[in-house]
Amino acid sequence: MSAKGNITVVALASAADVCGFTEQSHVVGPSSTVETVIADLERAAPRLAAVRARLRFAINGEYADTRAPLQSGDELAIIPPVSGG
Repeated sequence: MSAKGNITVVALASAADVCGFTEQSHVVGPSSTVETVIADLERAAPRLAAVRARLRFAINGEYADTRAPLQSGDELAIIPPVSGG
């Protein structure tokens, strides 16, 4: 990606409570990764840092590492731990 663009960030379940949103647009640049976007979000929602180690992430429906690159048009999902019963 050579220019800035927008991605959609979706915070699922309890992650939405921590982030303060369920869905929002986020600007990414040519070197943006999951890590850089999450760091941006932590500045706006400091509670995110406290639970970050327990979160998983997905890009366009596929689980992704925090080093995974993001490009304009992607959807980044923030997935909290899931408990079953």
